[in-house]
Amino acid sequence: MQLKKPGMKWNIEVTRTSRYCYINAISNNERIGKICVDLQSEDANRYKTVCKGNLAKIILIQTNVSVCGQGIATTLLNKTIEELADYNLYLNVVPLVRTNKDKSKNELIKFYSKFGFKKYKEDICVTTMIR
Repeated sequence: MQLKKPGMKWNIEVTRTSRYCYINAISNNERIGKICVDLQSEDANRYKTVCKGNLAKIILIQTNVSVCGQGIATTLLNKTIEELADYNLYLNVVPLVRTNKDKSKNELIKFYSKFGFKKYKEDICVTTMIR
């Protein structure tokens, strides 16, 4: 899958093992964004009461600081949802604070909500969202 943005183009590459799914955005042979999904997470049983079927945990969503705001995370999440359509996905909302370009926790909640993720109200230590 190749995508073009003004002044930039990148490819999406998917690698899947029995345990993990890696979705990478590659531009000029450099990884500029990534998502890692654990297909057999140990804490998945906690969410079986609210989700039927397979559960997979999105462990990491990251884009290079130099390309933030260019739609890479959106493209990666859409590809993840497409690739893992037979899974209920969940993630912990934990901002990466590297620069002032990074999203706050509330901004991340709003962002993930656009993809159908909803807050799981039973977790009290960390904010979890499930789709």
